[in-house]
Amino acid sequence: MGGIGKTQICLKFMDEMDGYFEYIFWIDSTSEDTVIQSLKDVYKMYLTGHSTEFSSATVLNWMSYLKITWLMIFDNADGSPKIVEKFLPSGSKGNILITSRNHELRKITTAENSMEVTEMSQDSATQLLLKASGLFQQVDDYRDIANEIVSELYGLPLAIDQAGAFIMSGSCDIIEFLDIYNKQRVNLMNNETFCGASNYDKTVYGTWEISYQKIIEISKDVTRYDTSCAAKYALVLINICAFLHHENIPHIMFQRAAERYHKTMTEELEFYENMFGVIRNMNPELFNIDEDKKWNDIIFTKATAMLLSYSLIKKNVKTKCISLHPLVQHWCQDRLSIEDKKIWIVNTSGILATSITSDDTVEEYTYSQAIVIQILAILSGGDDLYYHEDYILLWKLANVLNKTGMFRKESIIREIILKRVKQIYGEEHPNTLWSMGNLANTYRQLGKWKEAEELEVQVWEIRIRILDKEHPDTLTSMANLAITYSELGKWKEAEELEVKVWEMRTRILGKEHPDTLLSMGNLASTYRQLGKWKDAEELELKLWKMKTRILGKEHPDTLWSMASLANTHREIGKWREAEELEVPVLEVRTRILGKEHPDTLWSMGGLANTYRKLGKWKEAEELEVQVWEIRIRILGNEHPDTLTSMANLAFTYSELGKWREAEELEVPVLEMRTRILGKEHPYTLSSMGKLANIYSRLGKWKEAEELKLKLWEMRTRILGKEHPDTLSSMGNLANTYRKLGKWREAEELELPVLEMRTRILGKEHPDTLSSMGNLANTYRELGKWREAEELELPVLEMRTRILGKEHPDTLSSMGNLANTYRELGKWREAEELEVPVLEMRTRILGKEHPDTLWSKGNLASTYRQLGKWREAEELEVKVWETRTRILGKEHPDTLSSMSNLANTYRELGKWREAEKLEVKVWEMRTRILGKEHPDTLSSMSNLANTYRELGKWREAEKLEVKVWEMRTRILGKEHPDTLRSMGYLSISYRDLGKWKEAKKLAVQVLEMRTRIHGEDHPDTLLSMVNLASIHHFLQKLNDAEVLLKSVLNKQIKLLGNEHPVTLDTMAHLAKICGSLHKLNEAESTGLQICQMQTRILGKQHPNTLQSMHILATIYSCLQKAKKAQKLEMNTLYLKTEILGENHPRTLESMSHLSDTYLIEGSWSDAEILQKKAFQITGKFFGDKHILTLTALYKLGCTLWHTNKLEEAERLMQAVVEGRKQVHEIDDPRMLECVESLLQIQNGINERNSKQKKINLNISKLNILKTAKQSIKHIFK
Repeated sequence: MGGIGKTQICLKFMDEMDGYFEYIFWIDSTSEDTVIQSLKDVYKMYLTGHSTEFSSATVLNWMSYLKITWLMIFDNADGSPKIVEKFLPSGSKGNILITSRNHELRKITTAENSMEVTEMSQDSATQLLLKASGLFQQVDDYRDIANEIVSELYGLPLAIDQAGAFIMSGSCDIIEFLDIYNKQRVNLMNNETFCGASNYDKTVYGTWEISYQKIIEISKDVTRYDTSCAAKYALVLINICAFLHHENIPHIMFQRAAERYHKTMTEELEFYENMFGVIRNMNPELFNIDEDKKWNDIIFTKATAMLLSYSLIKKNVKTKCISLHPLVQHWCQDRLSIEDKKIWIVNTSGILATSITSDDTVEEYTYSQAIVIQILAILSGGDDLYYHEDYILLWKLANVLNKTGMFRKESIIREIILKRVKQIYGEEHPNTLWSMGNLANTYRQLGKWKEAEELEVQVWEIRIRILDKEHPDTLTSMANLAITYSELGKWKEAEELEVKVWEMRTRILGKEHPDTLLSMGNLASTYRQLGKWKDAEELELKLWKMKTRILGKEHPDTLWSMASLANTHREIGKWREAEELEVPVLEVRTRILGKEHPDTLWSMGGLANTYRKLGKWKEAEELEVQVWEIRIRILGNEHPDTLTSMANLAFTYSELGKWREAEELEVPVLEMRTRILGKEHPYTLSSMGKLANIYSRLGKWKEAEELKLKLWEMRTRILGKEHPDTLSSMGNLANTYRKLGKWREAEELELPVLEMRTRILGKEHPDTLSSMGNLANTYRELGKWREAEELELPVLEMRTRILGKEHPDTLSSMGNLANTYRELGKWREAEELEVPVLEMRTRILGKEHPDTLWSKGNLASTYRQLGKWREAEELEVKVWETRTRILGKEHPDTLSSMSNLANTYRELGKWREAEKLEVKVWEMRTRILGKEHPDTLSSMSNLANTYRELGKWREAEKLEVKVWEMRTRILGKEHPDTLRSMGYLSISYRDLGKWKEAKKLAVQVLEMRTRIHGEDHPDTLLSMVNLASIHHFLQKLNDAEVLLKSVLNKQIKLLGNEHPVTLDTMAHLAKICGSLHKLNEAESTGLQICQMQTRILGKQHPNTLQSMHILATIYSCLQKAKKAQKLEMNTLYLKTEILGENHPRTLESMSHLSDTYLIEGSWSDAEILQKKAFQITGKFFGDKHILTLTALYKLGCTLWHTNKLEEAERLMQAVVEGRKQVHEIDDPRMLECVESLLQIQNGINERNSKQKKINLNISKLNILKTAKQSIKHIFK
C-alpha cells in the first residue's frame, strides 16, 4: 500500500549496510520508461567512457560481470511484473530489492524472499512521530498524546511522518493536532507543503489518488472490454467498501445481492407495494450481473485483483473477505462530494438489504453474523439513510440486528421506521400498526415491557375500532399483548386475553388452524407461569397430538410442541418423561435441520436442563459446552443466545461444585450483557442474580448481599415492587441474610413477599408455597420451630393435593418438615417422614440421584439423633462412596459426605477415623475453596471438636483461635458462626483448665446472643448452659443452678417439657442438685428424666442410658448402693450391646460401676473392671488420652487403698506426666493427681520406716471416704 514505508525501509537498509556494497543502483520502477531512464543515469555515472552506446542491455550486461558486491533497488514497481522481470541482470555478486503495491510481484521470487509491509507497531510509530515533529528529546512529556495521534492515523508511516512535519513547521503544537486533524483531515492529507521529514514527494491521499486515476484510465480503454468492465466494477467496489466497516467485508454479500436482485425487483417489490425505492432506482451495474442476469464471478475476481494490485484493498483467501486500511477508507469518502456520499451510502445499503433473506436457516444466521458489523457501519454514516423514504430497506437491516441480538440498535431503527411510516401513511394505516407491533416486539427483547405494553394496547384498540374485534390482525394484537403481560408478571391478565383469543380463533378459523394451535401453546405457557402445571400439561399434550396428526411428527411446529410439553414435565417433576421427549426432538432436529440450527441448539439446551434435574450434571456440561462453542462460531461471542449458553454452563458448573469456573463465566456474561443490552435489561439483572448466587457458593456472602440488594432496588424501580422478579429478588436477598446470620432482616423481607404472593398469585401458587417454605427456614434459624412447623404442614398438604405426593416439591416439603421435627426433638416423626421420602426418590429418580443421596444424608442425621449411629454410618458410607464415584472425590457434596461421616464416627467413639476424614476434608477444601471459605472454616472447627474428643486440647485450641479470628474478620464479630467459634473456644479453655478465659468468652457470647437473637433463642439458651457448666467446674454451684433453672423454664415454655434439649437441661440440673446435696430433689428429677426418655426415645437411646447413669450416681450419694449398682450394671450391659465395649460412653459406665463396687467394698471387682477399662482406653485411644489417664488414675487410687503402694505410685506418676501434657499446673484436676501421688509416696515412706501402724478399720473408712469423694468428682 502506498505510504506504508516501503521506500523508507530500503533507505534504512542502505544506511545500515553502508560500506558493504560497492555499487548501489536506485531504479524508479513506476513504469518501463522510468526504469530505462534510471538505467541511463547509471550509464552516465559509470559507463561514460564505454565503447558501446547506451542501451538497457549494455548496462545490465555490465552489472552481470561485476566482481564486487552491488545492490539494485526497484522502487515503486506497481505495474506488471513483466516490467521488472525484463530488467533483471544476471550474475553472482548482485543483490536486488523490489518495493511494490502489486502482490503479483511475488511471482518473480520465492515466498520466503517476499514480505508484506504492514502498519508500524505502536512504539515504533510513536517514535517516528516524535522524531518527525522534533520532540524526540521530550518523549516522556508527549508519549500519551503521541500514542493517540498514532492510533488515529492507524499506524500508517507516511501519514505519521507528514503529521510530524506539520507539527514541526509550527502550524500547531502536538496537543492541538488531533483537533485540527478531525476538522481539516482532507486538507492535511492532501497538503503538499508538508511532505514529511523523509522528503517523500507525495501526500498521503496523493499516493492513493494516483492509483484511483489509473483504474479510471483502464475503465475507459474500450479496446480491452473485459479489463474495462473489471475496472468499472473495481471503482464501484471501492466506493461501496468506503461506507462499510473497513474489515471482513464478505465476498458472499455481493454475490447474494446479485443473485437476489431479480427476485427483489419482481416478487418482493410487488409484495411490498413498490416500496423498495432504493433498489428500484439503483443501476443494475452495481450488482455485477451478466447478460443472463446472473452473478458475474469473473468480473468480480478481476476487479478485486486490480484493487489488490494497487494495494487499495487486502483479501483473506481463507475467509474470502475484503479489507482496506482505515485511512484508505477515509480517503475514499473524502474525495466524494456531499451528494455523491449520499448516493453511495444508499447504494451500499441497497446492496446489503438485497443480500438479506427472511429464511430461518443456519446459513442465514451465519450470514447475518457476518454482515452485522457492516450494517452497523452503514448505519453510522449519518441521517441520509435513516430518513430515506424506503423504510422496508431499513426494516430488512433491522431484522438482521434482531437475529444477531443487537436489540438496542434495532430499536433505534424501528423507531425511525415508525416515524417515517406515520408520515407516509398516517396513524392508523395497517403498515403503521405493523411497524408499531415490530417496535413493541423489540421493546420486549430489551426488557422495556411497559413501553411494549403501551404500543400493543394502542395497536389492539385501533384494530378493534377499524377492523373489528374478531379480525385475525386484532387477535394477533391481543396475543402479542398477552405475551407482554406475561413478561410484566400480569399472568392473570395474560390468561384472560389468551383464553379469549383461543376461543375466537377456534370459532372463526377452526380448532386445527395454525393460529388456533399457536394460541393453545401460548395459553399453556401462561398456565405454567400461573403454576397451573396440570392444565398446561393437558393442553400441550392435546396440542402435540393435533400437530402430529395434521403436520406430521417431524414437522418443526410438532417438535416445538414436544419441547414445550417437556418443559412442563420438568416443572411438574416428570424429569424422565421430559428426557424421553427431548432426546427424540434433538435427534430429529439434528437429522433434518443440522446440528448447528438454532432449533437444534435450543433442544440441546433444553435436554441439558433436564439432565441437571436428573442429576446428570456431566452430561449437561457436555451438551452445554457444545452449544456454547457452536453459538460462538455461528453467532459470535457477544450474541444474547451465546451469553445464555455461557450462563447455563455456569449454572451447571455450580451444580458440579466448580464454583470458580462458574464465576469466571458469569462475570464476563454480566459485563457483556451490561454493555450490549444495558444495565437494566432483564437478562442483565438475571446475570446479577446468578453471579450473586455463585458468590454465596464461594462464601462471598457480603459481595452476594451487595449484588442482591442492588438487584432488588433496580427491579423495584423498573418493574414495580409487586412484580414476580422483584419478589424473587427479595426472597434471594433474604436467603443471603440467613447466611449472614441476619435472621430478623430475612424475616422482615420474607413476610411481605409471602403476603404479596398470596394476594397476587393466590395461596396455592407454587411461588407462594416457596415463600412459605423460605419463611419456615428463617423461623428455624430464629428458633421459632413451632411457627416453622405451622407453615410447613400446610405447604406439604397443599403440594400433596395439587402436585401429587411424589412430586419433587412435595418430597422437598416432607424433607423440610422432617428437619423441623428434628429441631423440635420429634425424631421419630422425622424418621417416619424421611424413610418414605428416601423410598420414593429411590424409586422415581434412582438410587444415585443427588436428591436421593441428600435424602439418605438427612435420614442418617435423624438416625444420629435417635442414637442409631451404626445405621447412620452405613447410610453415610454409601452416600460418600456414591458421590465419590459419580461427582469425584473433590466435589463439595462429596466433601460434605465425608464431614457427615466424620460426625457419626465421633458419636461412635471412632475418633481417629473421624480425625483422618476431617484432616482430608480440611486439606481439600483449603486447596479447592481457599483457606477462608466458610466450608473450610467449618472443617477446621469440626477437626477441633475431634481433637477435643481425642484429648488434643492444645491442638483444638490452636485451630479454634484461628477459626474465630478469620470468622471475625470475614463475617463480623456478631455473625452466628463467629459466636459459635467463641463458644467452642470457651469449651477448649475449660478443658485446658483456663477457667478465666473460658468464663470471659462464655459471658461475651451470652451477652451478644442475648442482644442479637433475644434471650429466648436456642443459641442464647445454649450459651447459658455452657456458662453454667463452667460455674459447675469452678464450684460456683449456686450460680450454675440459677442459670440452668432459668434455661429450663424457657425451654419448657418454648419447646415443651419432653423435648430432648429440655431433658438434657434437666439432667444437668440434677447433677448440680446432687453437688449441692439436694439429693432428694436430684433423685426426683433424675427418675423423672429416665422415665420420660424411656417413653419418648426408648430405653436403649444413648440419652436414656446417660440419664440412667446420672440417676445411679445420685443413688450412690443417697447411700442406695444396691440400686446404684443395679442401674449401672444395666446401663453398662445396654451400652456394651448397643455401642460396643470400646465406646467412650461404655467405658464411662464401666468406671462408674467400679465406683459402686468400691462403696460396697468389692475391691477385687472394682480393680478388675478398672484394669479392663484402662486396657481398652489405652488400646483404642492411646496412653496419653484423657480417658486413659482417668482410668489409670482410678485404678491407681484403688491400688493405693488396697495397699499396693508401689504399683499405685508407678501408675500415679504416669498420670501426672500425662496430665502435664494437657493441663496447666494449677488446674484442679492436675493438683488432685499430684496430691494423690504425694499421699501414696508418704504411705510408702511410713510403711518402710514402720513409724505408723496401719489400722484396718480406719483404712476401710478412708476407702469409703475416697469413694464418696470420687462420686463428688463425677458431679464436678
